[in-house]
Amino acid sequence: MPVPAQLGTQATAAPGESGTDYIVVGAGSAGCVVAARLSESGSRVVLIEAGNTPPEVVHDPRRWPELWSTPLDWGYVSEPQPSLNGRTTHEPRGKGLGGTSNMNLMMYVRGHPQDFAGWGPGWSYPELLPYFQRLEAHASSATSSSEDPSEGRMQIRSAGQTSENPAAKAFLEACAQIGYARNPDTLAGEQVIGAGWHHLNIRQDGLRESTYTGYLRPALSRPNLRVEADALVHELLFDGTRCVGVRYQQGDVLHDLYASQEVILSAGTYGSPQLLLLSGIGPVEELERCGIPVRRELPGVGEHLQNHVLTGVVHTWASDLPRSELNHSEAYLYASSGLPAPDAEPDAPDIQINLVTLPFDLHEVQAQPQAITMVVGLTDPASRGSVRLRDRDPSHRPLLHPNYLGHPADLPRLSFGVRLARRLYAAPAFAAQVGPELLPGPAVPDEALGTYLLDHTDSYHHPVGTCRMGSGADDVVDYELRVHGMSGLRVIDASVMPRITRGNIHAAVLAIAEKGAALILSRASQSPHAEVL
Repeated sequence: MPVPAQLGTQATAAPGESGTDYIVVGAGSAGCVVAARLSESGSRVVLIEAGNTPPEVVHDPRRWPELWSTPLDWGYVSEPQPSLNGRTTHEPRGKGLGGTSNMNLMMYVRGHPQDFAGWGPGWSYPELLPYFQRLEAHASSATSSSEDPSEGRMQIRSAGQTSENPAAKAFLEACAQIGYARNPDTLAGEQVIGAGWHHLNIRQDGLRESTYTGYLRPALSRPNLRVEADALVHELLFDGTRCVGVRYQQGDVLHDLYASQEVILSAGTYGSPQLLLLSGIGPVEELERCGIPVRRELPGVGEHLQNHVLTGVVHTWASDLPRSELNHSEAYLYASSGLPAPDAEPDAPDIQINLVTLPFDLHEVQAQPQAITMVVGLTDPASRGSVRLRDRDPSHRPLLHPNYLGHPADLPRLSFGVRLARRLYAAPAFAAQVGPELLPGPAVPDEALGTYLLDHTDSYHHPVGTCRMGSGADDVVDYELRVHGMSGLRVIDASVMPRITRGNIHAAVLAIAEKGAALILSRASQSPHAEVL
């Protein structure tokens, strides 16, 4: 890409000379893990991040609603969605050291074992389990078991250890009353159909555990780890088919930085495909549309976007709710709709209901501050979308086409989830404690939900799949996360997931990052931490 006229270029090292061993692009949920693990080996690592150190507000688990649409948020917005009556959706992604782990709801869900069955060699649930265990540290004994050794970087606690929330307790009682069993309150109790307390990335001191606090901050004193903050990567640099560095902008200066070993993209499901495309790697027609010379044709770059969708069933609460000391969402139910869908698993959930002690839509129900919400999520969506370049300017957000509810199997299953939430509110444990239904409201009977949801379905903010792992012609990275047809270049983040997990994706992203770092170090044979488990 040509250098803008107002910018000068400064080489951190000349071509052929290395400024570092590894470059990690993106200090988000995955990038902090990768940079911390690579630098443990003594390797020189430069971590490049468009944001900076997060402010103190992110560490309070209760204040996540304040963080969206702020400078901590990339502020992505989808293109108008045909199956949502032409609406756009806000797609928050974290910007700054820690990325989205600074602003998510802190739910720690490994995923159902079947989620990983089709990921490929080395990526089954039993093969990933050691990487989950490597990252997990248990803030209380209730979350641990003999199968879950506590040696990791990310503190996890069960909400059931401290919650006195009457709505959460009523929710779990209601689940039992309509026939859903209580799941084991340990991480070894896999994500199965049933109800339970959330596991949360909240520390023993009550603060949020992000990948910044758990991984990166403890590593910042290492002389071999350098962080370049407030730095926007423009493109990747190549010598033939080998990626040798990156070009990034800080202030009014462009810098060229070279790596002797590898460049790792951890820019996320939207950012990683954007950088590949800007660098000439992707579908030919997409590159030609933007006037970018084709370096490597990979038709799957930016394709296969998957995301959960959600809606809310909102009621008033009859009495004052106590102030949440956690994340406002402490209890869950996983259920199966039993409805037909591609690759449906009869014993695996496709519906997640989270109780949130806040109104789902602050604009519609702001006159009811005592509102509570059952957030209904479709966790096994059949719809697939894409990420495309808007143009060749790296500062412009890409075009997001999530295609929500685009597959005919998705809307009936989400409607089932809303009907299930209504059954929970009607159960004896809830019936005497809730007031009128605010959303969808009494004017929307069950048979009208299909129409209602076209205007009241939103993103669950769990995008994956745009640099899909696999061996097919439409896949972007191989089973060691190396970009097909290139050397010295990997992608390690949520974009490599071949299939989305049935629940909040953060835990799976961290496990991918742990394994990705181990694969790199094992190949380099540089570290006692390099063993691929």
